Amino acid sequence: MARGGGALTLIALAVAGVLLVAAVFLGLVEARVGWSGSTLPNRIHYTYLLFTGSESSLFTVEAGKTLVLSYDVEVEGGSLTIKVRRGVEQTIWERSFHESSSGSAEIGLEEAGAYFVVVKGEAARGGFDVRWEVR
Repeated sequence: MARGGGALTLIALAVAGVLLVAAVFLGLVEARVGWSGSTLPNRIHYTYLLFTGSESSLFTVEAGKTLVLSYDVEVEGGSLTIKVRRGVEQTIWERSFHESSSGSAEIGLEEAGAYFVVVKGEAARGGFDVRWEVR
């Protein structure tokens, strides 16, 4: 192989690496670096060095119930969004974070069916602990 071919290969690899990093930070590719924690019934909690993507948990309820959701979010960079969705499409509650925060919300679940708690990271650094209870 000629010397120039090796240089071109290194340039191509560098460009590919830059494009991959850009895709992760733009949210086009999921990334979980230093990902530690778990998704349990009624709780999602993780810490990470980098999180781009989403983590969700499904639960079903009867009509007329209330979801009591509490969160503790540590954002050292990027952003984090917590959503409650009915089915796949309908978002019934959402909160975005660009800095650390904790709090709670009571969310009326008027219709029976399947709901999701979704945590979405966009180049996020830090961690989160989201817990919920249906009453």
